[in-house]
Amino acid sequence: MTIGEQSIGAVVLLVAGVVLSWLRQRPVKAARKRADGAATAAQAGEQAAIISMLFNLGLAGFLGFRNMVQALREGRWEIAADDSLDSERARQLPNRAAEEAKLILTGEWS
Repeated sequence: MTIGEQSIGAVVLLVAGVVLSWLRQRPVKAARKRADGAATAAQAGEQAAIISMLFNLGLAGFLGFRNMVQALREGRWEIAADDSLDSERARQLPNRAAEEAKLILTGEWS
């Protein structure tokens, strides 16, 4: 990995952290946390899917998925996953899009 690749990776993680913080400002009833506050596997999957999409699309491209972003903020995971698959990007990268949708729903990698 070169210095440039490390810098890009650091920027992606920084942006992902900001976006995840913003998305977490959703109603408590929608948050996926156990009673003790630990993140569930599904929450970790949601985060991994968002980071993957941010890395691939950039922030502007990710925010272009308005319905999916709103569904994530509201905790409507099925709608978010469906919206992520209903795009030109999903038609161009079907395997990656399917993996991200599965992560949003279940937190499981294929």
